[in-house]
Amino acid sequence: MSKKKRICTKPFEWMELFNEPEGALYACCPGWLPTPIGNINNADAKTIWQGQMASEIRQSVIDGSFKYCSKDFCPYVSDPFAPESPIKDVDEIEYQEYQLAVSQPELYLPSPKTINCAYDRSCNLQCPSCRTEIMQASKAEREEYNALIHDVLDVFADDLGTLYVTGSGDPFASRHYWELLTSDIAERYPKLKYRLHSNAIMFTPARWEKLAQLDGKVSLIEISIDGGRRDSYEINRYPAKWDELMMRMDFIASVRAQHPEMQLKINYVVQANNWRDMKPLVGLAKKWGADIVKFSKINNWGTYTPSEYRKICMHDPLHPDFEAFREYITDTLFDDSMIMMDDFIPEASQLIASDCI
Repeated sequence: MSKKKRICTKPFEWMELFNEPEGALYACCPGWLPTPIGNINNADAKTIWQGQMASEIRQSVIDGSFKYCSKDFCPYVSDPFAPESPIKDVDEIEYQEYQLAVSQPELYLPSPKTINCAYDRSCNLQCPSCRTEIMQASKAEREEYNALIHDVLDVFADDLGTLYVTGSGDPFASRHYWELLTSDIAERYPKLKYRLHSNAIMFTPARWEKLAQLDGKVSLIEISIDGGRRDSYEINRYPAKWDELMMRMDFIASVRAQHPEMQLKINYVVQANNWRDMKPLVGLAKKWGADIVKFSKINNWGTYTPSEYRKICMHDPLHPDFEAFREYITDTLFDDSMIMMDDFIPEASQLIASDCI
């Protein structure tokens, strides 16, 4: 029996359009793998996808070095068997197929399965874990974004997989993303599927009706909530209101119930003011018919000082509530197959120091 090799598949399947620097393309989340594979202002997206930098990154995730990855931020390097992990064990034949995709990408590398739109940060909320102000792109920026996304989509033509809108803001609040989704996109790219990631507040029946052309093409609705009760939610998702969220989620639950091809996922970033609300959130998710509830570590994307971050970071063994939190998440409620949870509890050898710096 041949020995298995452990690799990460994400750089072979994921392209992310980011705005730092403007026009940069990545083969993973830039927070997890901060080296871009190229810039759309210098070459077309397919050339970049098959280029030298992309191949070097892919080589690093099949040779085991992971030298381009940010091990402090990627939840899968330390916990490769976590739910949704792109890290997997492959046999020798599969490994050689990935090696060919690295060495001869023009012949053996497929087009990306997912294109993540993460370049427009326009949103109706200013969640403290993400930003310090409400953002909206200018008209000039929106014109640039329109050219950018079509430049990327056009070169992959019929090989397109899923368009993820959005990993950076809100698809209903962003004027650019909303114009994109209500344009002729379904006719222009008929094979394209959609993953909609929203905070739900502007996900109204009227707006959903305007997306009728995408009926049957939305494979996943992903809602970020970050609070299981009114108090924690209204702090963490400012200036959204709990009652409005409940109304929107009841509607989204009805949409999910009418579309068996669609999944509903709830995202919840765990922090000091909401970890005690994780159980109530699970109850709500079951009421809404959610397929997945993902509890994630909070990261510092530059919105907190180091001391502020340490106060809210529940996976820090030095946090005064760490032991209570550890006991809380061992409840059998979290054993449900719908629950996905980051590795909040470090190995014993890691308990001597905090990574919340």
